[in-house]
Amino acid sequence: MVAVIALTSWFSGTMEPSIEGNIKYYNPGVMEQVAVNRGYIDNASLYRGWLEERGLSGAISLMRYGDIGRTAWLVVPEFAPVKVLVIDCVEKKHYLRRVVKQGDIAEVDWTLAQLFNMKQPIRGRIRFVSKPQRRAR
Repeated sequence: MVAVIALTSWFSGTMEPSIEGNIKYYNPGVMEQVAVNRGYIDNASLYRGWLEERGLSGAISLMRYGDIGRTAWLVVPEFAPVKVLVIDCVEKKHYLRRVVKQGDIAEVDWTLAQLFNMKQPIRGRIRFVSKPQRRAR
C-alpha cells in the first residue's frame, strides 16, 4: 500500500515549502531540448535569453510531475541561492527508486552544474516560491 501511495504522489506537486536531498545534473543541451519539447521556447538557442527575461538563473527537473511550472529557489551550501523554473520531472517508473532509495530531489541544467562546480551529485535544498498547479493526468 505504501508504494501505491508514493506512486500516486508523483502526479501531485510537493506540498512542503522546501525539500532537501541530492542534486544531479543534465548533460549540455538536454534541458534546452526539454524546454523546446515542453513548448516553453521554439528553439534551443533561445534558452538562456528566455530564462534571463524571466529573472531566472536556470531550469531544473524535480521528481514529481505536479511540480512542473513552479518557480523555486535552489539553495546549495557555499553559493548564493538562485531562482529557477521547474520544467521537467523524473519518469514515473523511476520515481520510487530516485526518491526513496537514492534521496534525489532535483537535476539542474548544465549552466547551473558549472556554476556549482558539479562533478558528482551534491546536497541542496529547493525552496518553493509558487504553489503546485493542478495538472491533467
